Amino acid sequence: MWLVIFQSDGNGETNTSQMESLRLCHPLPSSSKLTKKPSSLNVGGNTYLIPQDTNVQLNFCALHTNPKIWGENALEWDPARFVQPSEKGAHGIESEQLRHFPEGHYMPWSAGERVCPGKRFSQVELVATLAVLFRSHRVDPIPEGSESLSQARRRAQGVSLDIQMTLLNEMYRPERVGLRWAKRV
Repeated sequence: MWLVIFQSDGNGETNTSQMESLRLCHPLPSSSKLTKKPSSLNVGGNTYLIPQDTNVQLNFCALHTNPKIWGENALEWDPARFVQPSEKGAHGIESEQLRHFPEGHYMPWSAGERVCPGKRFSQVELVATLAVLFRSHRVDPIPEGSESLSQARRRAQGVSLDIQMTLLNEMYRPERVGLRWAKRV
């Protein structure tokens, strides 16, 4: 299902691995917008007045890991969450389609009139770059001590969410998992 990393749904949409990467490890911690005019916002039955020239911040990390939207496994890597079967009882990749979430639940490039102008470029560039890099190479964790490659992979999975937000998301302690390019055989 999600292992077909470079497959498009035919509508120019991005792949599920890229979508899950942006959900969990967004390159920016937030998006800041300035209100042009006074407005109001209803949240949980309460109305909030937002004055003109107010700086409003959208926290991508909080939005994209909210268990009310993404479920109890919101912090787990699961590209399959973006795939849904298109027909009852159908099997295989031909029976799957990209799952769309309600507006405002998934906004890796912001949305509406303020959507990132580089959205399509970044989608195409990422897939092309990954295709070139992984055509003949893979990334393996470097085993520590006497651990096997399989054990090193399990250790690397355990620290994959060890990230911090600065201007961009970065691993908090990257020295915990060494990585190397390995020529595919």
